[in-house]
Amino acid sequence: MPVILTYLLVFALVADAIFVAALVILRRRGVYLRLRSKFGPIMVFDSTDDDGVPVRLLNVGGKFQSVGYVDEGLRYELACVYHRYFAEILSIAANPGSVAERAAGRGVPERSTTGRDGTGCDVAHDAGSDNAGSDNAGQNLGQERPWSGDALVIGGGGYSFPKWLVAHCPQARVTVVEIDPVISDIARRRFFLDDLIRDFGATPGDAHATPSDTSPGRLRLVCDDGWAYLRGCGCHFDLIVNDAFGGRKPLGPLKTSEGARSVREHLSEHGIYLANVISALEGKRARPLEESLAACKGTFAHVYLIPERPEEPEREGDNVLIASQLRLSIQKCYAVQ
Repeated sequence: MPVILTYLLVFALVADAIFVAALVILRRRGVYLRLRSKFGPIMVFDSTDDDGVPVRLLNVGGKFQSVGYVDEGLRYELACVYHRYFAEILSIAANPGSVAERAAGRGVPERSTTGRDGTGCDVAHDAGSDNAGSDNAGQNLGQERPWSGDALVIGGGGYSFPKWLVAHCPQARVTVVEIDPVISDIARRRFFLDDLIRDFGATPGDAHATPSDTSPGRLRLVCDDGWAYLRGCGCHFDLIVNDAFGGRKPLGPLKTSEGARSVREHLSEHGIYLANVISALEGKRARPLEESLAACKGTFAHVYLIPERPEEPEREGDNVLIASQLRLSIQKCYAVQ
């Protein structure tokens, strides 16, 4: 055998041995590794949040995609701040009076005081909003109504927000569209989605069923491209959540005017569109946000933006975009002009 081939063979064997050893070490340290998915290698590992509470993280293709609590009593709660803002927006929509009373006189929300129950982000109050009528003012203090309606969530990941919706909103019917079956399988086995299905029921979805179809549960799982599903869907939703943004590669057409129009066409009259836009606010890395805002401003009557890092505008963050034909009880400082 030629010397060069011998060296190549030895190198390949050593590389394989190192790779196998690395896998063994990762497994012993509690790291789950899956090399193939539609978007690259997947790692799942446990850590703790700033308060020392155990959390589980999902990393896909070198980017963190999801985080959720591990403790049994917290598995359906929200660990991400931007998900807690999603929850607060739904609370505003369902309880305009109580939220207005609670938030009256408060300024910019305190990001460090959000609770694990998905509340406490306080992005209200605008007394002139369409959903801040005096008939509701204060009537639900201490007993806020949960949001209800048909929800479409594009992008499953660890299914953090869909789990919260199903667990905390008894009248919500939730359809989740995730393009990668590997991701959904990991969510079921390692992010307690199977526990949610057991506790609340779920229906294997298809691209032609509607959220109101009779089924044993309130959660439908659809394996499809989010944009394709939305275009081919013949039903309307009270909430559409775009949680599939990926930094420099946001969810294709949904950041365009065509995508925004498709979202609006599939929303009910007072429906709400929520999106997590991973982007900087200014500079070279702000393009995903600029395009998404421009598309929504040209399509919806009211658009709001809650930035993650307003004090660092050139740094990427999880920015919450809200769009609706309904004016919401959100502080005017978040309204996009």
